[in-house]
Amino acid sequence: MIKSGIGYDVHPLAEGEKLIIGGVKIESPVGSVGHSDGDVLLHAIVDALLGAANLGDIGKHFPSSDDQWKGKESLHFLEHATMLVRQEGFEIDNIDSTVILEEPKLADIIHEMIYKISCALQIDKSAVSVKATTTDKMGFIGRGEGSSYYFKIMIYKSHAKVNIGLQIIGDRDDGYHNIHTIFQELNFHDTVHLSKKDHGCVLTSNNKNFPTDESNTCLKAMAIVKENFKHLGGVSIHVEKNIPQGAGLGGGSSNAAAVIQGVNELYACNFSDEEMKDMAKAVGADVPFFLKGGTQLGEGIGEQLTPIDYKNPHTFLLVIPPISISTSWAYMSLKKPLEGRPEKANFPDLFRRDPIPFEFFKNDFERIVIPAHPEIGVIKDSLLRIGAKYASLSGSGSTVFGMFDKDTTAKETESILSSDYRTILTAPIQR
Repeated sequence: MIKSGIGYDVHPLAEGEKLIIGGVKIESPVGSVGHSDGDVLLHAIVDALLGAANLGDIGKHFPSSDDQWKGKESLHFLEHATMLVRQEGFEIDNIDSTVILEEPKLADIIHEMIYKISCALQIDKSAVSVKATTTDKMGFIGRGEGSSYYFKIMIYKSHAKVNIGLQIIGDRDDGYHNIHTIFQELNFHDTVHLSKKDHGCVLTSNNKNFPTDESNTCLKAMAIVKENFKHLGGVSIHVEKNIPQGAGLGGGSSNAAAVIQGVNELYACNFSDEEMKDMAKAVGADVPFFLKGGTQLGEGIGEQLTPIDYKNPHTFLLVIPPISISTSWAYMSLKKPLEGRPEKANFPDLFRRDPIPFEFFKNDFERIVIPAHPEIGVIKDSLLRIGAKYASLSGSGSTVFGMFDKDTTAKETESILSSDYRTILTAPIQR
């Protein structure tokens, strides 16, 4: 999920008022007129943050009609807005702001603004940019009557998925395999931060095991986007990893989709949905699904997608054993058992039945993964025994998930399994 917010604010300047910009008090014969401390730069940032998270605007949370905010430091507003945004599950990537002011000149104090803003947002100083410009004496700003501030922020959620049923129909000449599956997007997610830089691409992560070389799907996505948009500037990518690698949850594919969509918006590339789908397919088979998410039938190599109108009511429990399974190994190991493959199950039709006949939603990879890793079979049996309506390996594994009719049963099951495994309680995303 990609969220962006725009903040813009203008304040008049008057003699005898304090001039505070970016949390820094500036010596000046004129200052901003406002209900609080008049820090219009921070007000614009707060508006952008709240807007990106669909939380309204600064006036909703800090109304000028409320005397408790009179004369308050706007840094407090920014700290509060940051807390609200993080409570919604978002992370803040970078701050890129512009101050439009004729006088005084700000070059010597921008570093102090950056420090105060980064502290309030709890992000690194390198992720904060403050620029200053003038209107060359034009308009009300040029006449010294006011100042203007513009700010834009983008927030990204990169969601996991599970496969509800997965049939391997056959191999192909291009090295891929034809599949038949239901993709279900989940609320469990990574956070991908994208910001502009002068040139090149830098990839970092909070996870020391996260690859940052050219094998990473984020960098593959960047290379393909650049092929399609020759004037692309530099990009910094930081991935806050929650989704484990090699777990069948599509974390790498989801990250790549976030990069394609995010860079498209960051640099206003104006790619169409079909163009982004083609780029996603070039990165990996699962990547196109994450451009739209929700519940979709996946065919071909996974790029032939048909939305399914089904409001999944189940609570999902993910059980993640300390096992990493290579997708390439799984497909190679499955090659021989592909002979004599039964016909495709009509997953969309089965999904519409009440009750759903889950016994038809088989994952072909279980035939080779469970014998190689018996622990995975034990987890699946435990989920079904305790009360899951359906349990399965996701993708080629190693995550096993259960679908529960009742939250209470899911929580009881998690309490039993969480002492031995990493567990995640989550919900399906409906689009």
